Amino acid sequence: GRGTVATGRVERGQLKTNDTVEMVGLEEEIKSTVCTGIEM
Repeated sequence: GRGTVATGRVERGQLKTNDTVEMVGLEEEIKSTVCTGIEM
């Protein structure tokens, strides 16, 4: 598999493959990960 799959929107800036992103959600903890692919 590909690991975790997330859906959502980019709040600020632009997102490209291999960019480091911070995922904000229901939990207080902010998770940092690397974008491996983008679908629109």
